[in-house]
Amino acid sequence: MDIRFFSNLQHIENIKKNKFKNFLYKNKFLWAKEIKLVNSMPYDIFLENRLPISEDYIVHLDATFNYRHENVLSGRWPKDKVDEHYYYLNKFLKKLSKEFNKEVIVAIHPGYNLEEHQSNLKDFKVFKYKTTEYIYKSFMVTAFDTSAVTDGILLKKRLLGLISDFMPRNATEHSKIFPKLAGYSMINIKKDYDFNKDDLLLKMNGNISNYNNYISKYHCFDKNKSGSQEIVDTIKKRFFIN
Repeated sequence: MDIRFFSNLQHIENIKKNKFKNFLYKNKFLWAKEIKLVNSMPYDIFLENRLPISEDYIVHLDATFNYRHENVLSGRWPKDKVDEHYYYLNKFLKKLSKEFNKEVIVAIHPGYNLEEHQSNLKDFKVFKYKTTEYIYKSFMVTAFDTSAVTDGILLKKRLLGLISDFMPRNATEHSKIFPKLAGYSMINIKKDYDFNKDDLLLKMNGNISNYNNYISKYHCFDKNKSGSQEIVDTIKKRFFIN
């Protein structure tokens, strides 16, 4: 491979720290002759900024525990565990809505079963294909394990990671990844149900300053520049324009 376009500074740094990989890379023997950092697709969307930004909703990014790859890895998660999880999730989201006086909107991955999620979250509107749109309209975003939270990070939205006592261990560990990388808080929807509104808001607002480090490592390496356009321009220059 001549060029591998990447939006992960950590990957480049790991290659440089490894003497063997760095030797291969410098001599063009690695899996790619050149690795070029470009701004990420979520950053491009953020840069174009064609969506209205507001603070109208609490947006919950829901997860499923019986998605295809999860079933293959660990088997189907028991219905009683799923039911308990959603009992406490519904209760928690209703409290958030009441405390902050905001409507809760649920957004799910395009591959998830919409009817199943709507059945599990009967009191809330559940949408596919509108995740980015609603994050742009969010007062705060709650999430389990999903990369969709990236839009919230770039927009400097209030973020809250969620876990429950009824999730598979794999799902619980995955749900810790983005809060750790981006520096926002996590909460257990059952154990931490009696949160203090003012304390939670103060914590979420304070966490926003942590996002810059994550953005600079995984999304933005050249401000105000389109990563997609840079890929096109680089390919044209290297291979088609003399």
